Order: sequence, then structure tokens, then C-alpha cells
Amino acid sequence: MRRTIRFFATFILIALILSLIVPTGGALAQTDAPTDITATTKVNLRLRSGPGTSYAILGTVPHNTVLPVLGRNEDSNWLFVEYNGSRGWIAGWHTNIAGVLSRVPVVDAEGSGVAVLAEQASASTGLVAKPRVNLRMRSGPGTGFRQVGSVPSGVTVPVLEESTDGQWLRVQYSGTVGWIAGWLADTESVVTTALSGEPLALASAPEPEGEMATVTRVIDGDTIEVMMNGRSYRVRYIGVNAPETDQVCGTEATQANRIMVSGQRVRLVKDVSETDQFGRLLRYVYVGDWMVNAQLVADGWAQAATYPPDVRHADHFNLLTAQARAANRGCWGLGAWADSPAPAGEQPPAPEGGAPCDCSGNLYNCSNFRSHSEAQTCFEYCLSVRGYDVHRLDEDNDGLACESLP
Repeated sequence: MRRTIRFFATFILIALILSLIVPTGGALAQTDAPTDITATTKVNLRLRSGPGTSYAILGTVPHNTVLPVLGRNEDSNWLFVEYNGSRGWIAGWHTNIAGVLSRVPVVDAEGSGVAVLAEQASASTGLVAKPRVNLRMRSGPGTGFRQVGSVPSGVTVPVLEESTDGQWLRVQYSGTVGWIAGWLADTESVVTTALSGEPLALASAPEPEGEMATVTRVIDGDTIEVMMNGRSYRVRYIGVNAPETDQVCGTEATQANRIMVSGQRVRLVKDVSETDQFGRLLRYVYVGDWMVNAQLVADGWAQAATYPPDVRHADHFNLLTAQARAANRGCWGLGAWADSPAPAGEQPPAPEGGAPCDCSGNLYNCSNFRSHSEAQTCFEYCLSVRGYDVHRLDEDNDGLACESLP
């Protein structure tokens, strides 16, 4: 009798494990997974066959309609949605987004096929998982839920959520979102950019302090309004600067910020200063453990702007700026911050505070300096402040600026 009980117990255990693991030789077709990201239309919107006004009109979505967001284009201005059984594209800037839109995969005009790799670490958990065996993806945290795809052994995927008991992980792989058995995967903490999937350099640990607030309005790429303790405040992001709304890429930077924080419950973390000269709160802004300031810089919608004494994450922002600029991301690829150097021989005024030169943009060329030593001083100073050769004084990237000067 005991042998029979042990046999059935062993059989059930093996069956359970096999229900979680995908046979090595078989490939499963992936299906669309449900999304918890929604868009609510602010006006009547046309549903189009592609992400742009040149595409055919498929229908009209009424004002104040809540739609599941199934995909987005590369700049997140157009959203791939489903309405009354039809799928198509709507103008994202005329909607209110619920959830973190960067979790939604970038798709092509037909809505099929992931155009940009979406296997980046989730902002909400900061975890990635690597299955030790081929694992089935399910529509919910348990073997009773339907299978929606699979994750191969050894592939690193972002963890979007953990089940309440910690046994199941909600992950994203090849555009599909589903749950895998967490005890059959190795996890580790990592922070990556939401849109590019590249690791954030010097990622900072979550800061425990801060006050909770709700974002009520997005002013531009680095300023928001929030409601906190029954009072409205204007908040300026610390350590970063985005183009103004009337400048090149100002509209795109504002939209990127809106996608990240509009309507969100955020955590406001102070550095040293309470407010700036305009009375705005100076804060690092978090959605969960995800710092919005850093994300905007990493994706190229803002750049580092260091104003002592609020310099806690200055090195982090400077490196992210250099990475985004080198990769031509966001506003860098749209020509923002491409200030023309001063005319030859004309020396722009040095900034106040004893700094050797101005590092706010590309303001100098080698003819603006009297000697190699003077140019080198400016080059090294801006390298320490901005993280890259903002004036492009080191043409051959050997660490020496304006070598032709005496």
C-alpha cells in the first residue's frame, strides 16, 4: 500500500513539473497576451490602418473610450489598439495613458512582429529572470491557466510582476506577456532603459524616502504638476534638462514625459534644495522604483544638467547622456542641442562661479582658445560635468583637445 502511495505521489510531482516545462524539440506559436495598459480617448479619434495620418481610416473611436494598448510605434506617438473587434492605430497624444506604456512592444504597421526588442528589465520590479529549462508561459500564475507561449532555457527576460506567494513571475518575451514558474528560473536585479533595452550605467538603488503625489498635468519634458496632501505643486526634475516646448524636440520630449507619468502615483524624493528660483519643488520622481529623471536621459528626451548642491545622481546622469548621445537616441537624433560653435576667434563669456568654460552646449571650437593647455582645461572640465566632449574639441578621441594649438 505504501509503495502504491509513493508511486502516485511521484507520478503527480513529475506531471506537475512537465506541465511547466516545454519539450526541447517543440516550438509553440505565440498568441497575443492581454495587456493592462490602456488609453482613454480625450476626443473623437480616427482608427487608422497604420501609425500616421496618411494611412486609411478604418473607423472612429468616440471620446472617453477606454482601449487596450496592444502596441506602439517607435516614438510612442501612435498606439495600436482594439476597438469593437477591429484593430488599428490612434494618435496617442490625444489619449490619457493608464500604466507604463514602455512595457508595450513596438510593432510594425500591421501590428504583427516586434520591431524593437522588448526584452528589457521592467521598471516596476527591476528584476530579470533566466529560466533553467524551457518554460511554458501561462495567462495567469498557475498551471490551471492557458498557455500563451514559451521562454527558452538560458534566455534573460524582464520580470513585470511577481505573484503574491512569490512562486510565479509575470515576464515578457518576444512581445508576449505571461507567467512562468519562478522556482525554475534564476533572478537578478538590473535596471535597463525602457525603450532601448540597454543597461543603465551606474544604476542607483531605490531610495526609500520621499512623499507620494498624483501627477495632474505634464508641463513639458522635465516639469509636472502634482496633487499632494490636498494641494497642487509644480515639480521640476532634478539634474536633467529637456528642450522647451517651442524648441526642437520639445513636443516629443513632453510626450515622452507624459507617457511615463501622466495620471501616475509618483514618489517625490528631495536632494538638498527644496525649491528653485521659480518656487517649483526640486525632486527626483519615481514610478515604483523607477526614476523618471534617469529614464528620460537614457532615452534621449533630456540631458544631464548639474546644478549644485543637488548632485546626488550627477555622475549617473552624465554617463546616461553620453550613452544616449552616442546612440543618437530621442532628441539627439532629431537635432536638439546641436548648438553652433561660436565664430572663429570669438571667445564666449565664461560662466559665473570660476568655471573655465560653459558646458551647456557646443559653444566653442579650437580657434576660440589661445593654447592647447587652455582648450584642454575646458575639455577636461566639461568631460567631468557632462560626461562627453560637448564642444567636440578632441577630434581623434585620444584625450587631447586642439592638438594643433601651441
